[in-house]
Amino acid sequence: MVLDKNRPLYRAGGHYPLGPIAEKEWQPFIREHFVAAHKRIDERAIHEVCELTQGHPFYTQHLCHALWELCEPKQAVTPEMIRTAAKVLLNRETYAYTTLWESLTLPQTVSQRTRG
Repeated sequence: MVLDKNRPLYRAGGHYPLGPIAEKEWQPFIREHFVAAHKRIDERAIHEVCELTQGHPFYTQHLCHALWELCEPKQAVTPEMIRTAAKVLLNRETYAYTTLWESLTLPQTVSQRTRG
């Protein structure tokens, strides 16, 4: 909403980039939020989430939210749920990634392709 040039609140909020957060800090935070919703997530599953997101706050919270939506009360998070949650996120964000890619100039796209 505040990052899209076509939206009325574009750049209305400040942008403060956070660095990665250590897994040991994520462990209790994630576990407590799942427990509060009567859902279970073990240390291994949280580790997998942190590995996928590299501790980046935005991505970690978004992946956990998608995972939280997939996990029913009284269930435990499974590796398959984590993979599905990642796919759900990528599908949700396809529009944003496509818009960003299409806004690049030809030299920028060539530069992006040679980095990957």
